[in-house]
Amino acid sequence: MKAKTVSLGLLLALGAAGHAGAHDFCASADDASVIQDYYANVRPGAPPPAVARLFRMEETRVVSALKAGEAYGVRSDRLFFDQVWKSVDAWGADTKIGIVLTGGGMHVWNFPSKVPQTQSTSTPIWYDMYADEGAGVHGHITPQEVDQIWALQLPTKEADKFTRILGFYDSDGKLIVGLYVSEGVKDFDPKAVEGFERTRELLKMRPRICQRD
Repeated sequence: MKAKTVSLGLLLALGAAGHAGAHDFCASADDASVIQDYYANVRPGAPPPAVARLFRMEETRVVSALKAGEAYGVRSDRLFFDQVWKSVDAWGADTKIGIVLTGGGMHVWNFPSKVPQTQSTSTPIWYDMYADEGAGVHGHITPQEVDQIWALQLPTKEADKFTRILGFYDSDGKLIVGLYVSEGVKDFDPKAVEGFERTRELLKMRPRICQRD
């Protein structure tokens, strides 16, 4: 009995048993109506942290309110996280992006970076990624705590300009880290866009969560 208890505890610790309650942070039909109107008529291409703060919503509720063609999100686990971040590695070590972090969803840091690359010290429990050959940002993520991954391509006021983001979220609907590939009408690295599109296709191999009829 003790051995079974230990084994179950290990599975839970590694995230193999999945996450409970993620759908509690999906947008309702009313949420979707409000958020889609805001993006269409008030602030096209707005970064989701700002919208979440404005409407006092979890950020996953904001992104799940968007149309599937603009926001595609999937459930994650430690093995899928590894696949996704290794696809991010392939964007290129010298590729320029923005990295966004939030404090409780109410305070946002956005800073330029090169793409953080997976390090040999990474394990299924603790994932290390460093930018600029270790001279830039150092990231450390616990993969089993990544509940959702979203790829966003949000239209802006200009027809050929998009806000593109790969966002990683916890089970409380809060942003862990966002990789900003392009933002509004600002200049961006074309290599980041090419890599983002490949990673988005990887996500599309799984069913979209928070799907509404």
